[in-house]
Amino acid sequence: MSDQSIQLPLPLPEAVQPWLTLNLEFHVIICHSTGCKGALTPRAVCTHLRDKHQVQFEIRQQLAEYLKQWQWQYDYQTIPLPLDASLPLPGLPVLNGFQCKSCSYKTTNRSIIRKHCNIQHNQQRLKDYNLFTAVQMQTWFKEKRARYWVVEDATRQSREDSNGSGSGRDTTIKAEIADWIMKQEESQAELDREILTTERDPWLRGVHWDEVLAGSQHDLVRTAAFATTATATEPDLVRLIQSWERILQRCLTTLAAIGKYKDILKWWVSPKIAEPKQVPFELLEKASLRQYSQTFQRLLCYILRVAPDRPEDQSETGAVFSDQQWLALRKIREVLQQPVAVVVAEDQPLDVALMGLIISLLAQDMCQLTAYESPVMHYLAVRGINPRVQRFHTAPEYTPILAQMLWMIRLLMLEVAVSEQGWPKLGLKSRRQTGAVAGAVAERIDYFRKSFL
Repeated sequence: MSDQSIQLPLPLPEAVQPWLTLNLEFHVIICHSTGCKGALTPRAVCTHLRDKHQVQFEIRQQLAEYLKQWQWQYDYQTIPLPLDASLPLPGLPVLNGFQCKSCSYKTTNRSIIRKHCNIQHNQQRLKDYNLFTAVQMQTWFKEKRARYWVVEDATRQSREDSNGSGSGRDTTIKAEIADWIMKQEESQAELDREILTTERDPWLRGVHWDEVLAGSQHDLVRTAAFATTATATEPDLVRLIQSWERILQRCLTTLAAIGKYKDILKWWVSPKIAEPKQVPFELLEKASLRQYSQTFQRLLCYILRVAPDRPEDQSETGAVFSDQQWLALRKIREVLQQPVAVVVAEDQPLDVALMGLIISLLAQDMCQLTAYESPVMHYLAVRGINPRVQRFHTAPEYTPILAQMLWMIRLLMLEVAVSEQGWPKLGLKSRRQTGAVAGAVAERIDYFRKSFL
């Protein structure tokens, strides 16, 4: 055997050990800090300590020198996995999960494994215990980069040892299995009703909300909570909504300024390319406007809540963001980190950053994406949840939400197309700069309507 094949990594520098652990068996660096507890690739570890834990430069420099002699490169696809039924590895959380009985597929999400059994094995409307086994698992990386292996239940092993051998262990195991089956039977009736409703309702089959939200780390009620309005305990979001209100006023000013172009606005509000509506796009009553505005506010709150700090991380609800949207989000967070001594009438840097995010959301190129890879569409899927009764909205219940969003999108895109004041820092000229005459307005309206609406 060569020297290289038996070489082991040197111990990690003592200065980084409050955050990092080295698994000698698999040559993997683990961040064991609260909130992390997962493997780090050698290329990412220094950046992780800087961005996530604000570790001093001198300590990170020690780690960088250590990594120069590191020979065991890996990523989430190539990292070796322990065998199933191994003892849990220190530094990694033990997760409750499910393993398919027909193959080795594993997941922590009950809805996903039922879908797997349905699609991959054509197993439909069966009880949980006929489809999969409840197991405990670990993974080096989290979320979409997760690759699971089954670990022994150390708690159960301890109970078995204390019960002795033979019939005592058998009795304990049988009791646990019976208890688990009983709990599954108690919840199965409600699950069956949900599945049957989804299968029978063409509306729910068409929107695919159950499939989209199966990617969330949370149940429906918790997922829906990400899309609520800002509260007093969220000062950054309160400040963001104040910025939104200023943007909304600018949009309304633009709409009022071009309100005389009735025929043009009939085209703007029409969902058909070749036919205008009879009624033009026009201002709402105050009560309706407040409700419509709140629907868009909740989109902004949802995005700021679920977007993780780094582009390579996954959101808690499964929402994904484009590079342009990430840049806009980073700019907003940078502005929000700047202290504001008093509530001011104008917060121009935040207004510009937020308008930039809005444009990146509404003008996203969807040619090579699925519908729900748009954060706006993902938010609309989340709004399909009725948390009060813990089910999805029916079509009549959901239609007002969709109508409110469509109206707000048209108002915002009108601001982009023919803004009365312009957004020079975003490269958007004012209506007077692009041509205030009806022909110029009509030309820009037609272009934006066909391109984005």
